[in-house]
Amino acid sequence: MSGEGCASCQGTNVGEGGDEWDGPPGSFRWSRDPTHGYRTLWFKLPNGAHGMIAINPLPLGLQKLDDKGVLRPASWTWDGNVDEPTLTPSIRHGKVGDPWYWHGHLTKGFFKGC
Repeated sequence: MSGEGCASCQGTNVGEGGDEWDGPPGSFRWSRDPTHGYRTLWFKLPNGAHGMIAINPLPLGLQKLDDKGVLRPASWTWDGNVDEPTLTPSIRHGKVGDPWYWHGHLTKGFFKGC
């Protein structure tokens, strides 16, 4: 499935527990940090690549400074829907030309490639 940087598919919440990367392309699961309370979305992209995203708000120690020295959260915003989530900004995984590159949006549970 490599090289499908613009592939799209319907996402599916595969529930909690198990390995973060279990499931077909488009599958995702949630976890919550028990100490700080922030959530993480674990997912498998339409091209089979996998990743994770920390959801706002992040604890101060996990935020980063941007190139102008302004503190920015290293995370995405989420609409609160666990079954059909919408995240902003877009998701970019890898670099253009890499075999597992993917860039697109997760909107209402649908992974839409570039």
